[in-house]
Amino acid sequence: GGLGGTTATTKFNSPTDMIIDDSNRIWVVDAGNKAVKQYTTTGGWLQTITSSYFTKKNKPISVAIDSNSHVHILTKKYVVKFTADGTYLTRYAYKNIDNKYKVYKID
Repeated sequence: GGLGGTTATTKFNSPTDMIIDDSNRIWVVDAGNKAVKQYTTTGGWLQTITSSYFTKKNKPISVAIDSNSHVHILTKKYVVKFTADGTYLTRYAYKNIDNKYKVYKID
């Protein structure tokens, strides 16, 4: 994982999700660029989170921020967890069993 500082000016390529966290920061999932970007409410770029777990076949889909400000990014195979500054913490796998998702830690 890490901060993709050089992608601040990269145009969106298939954005799939957007949220505003409790600190009024905007998070955009940029699936086509395999990244999650964070902005101020005035559109100023703050950071880009990338990961070796984000691939062409396992693109980020959605993002959520928990009460500890950890960033959870859903892909087709995993939920990848980062600190608010983009430091990788862990990943979880999940399965859809009878339309109920089961999540389990794998790292």
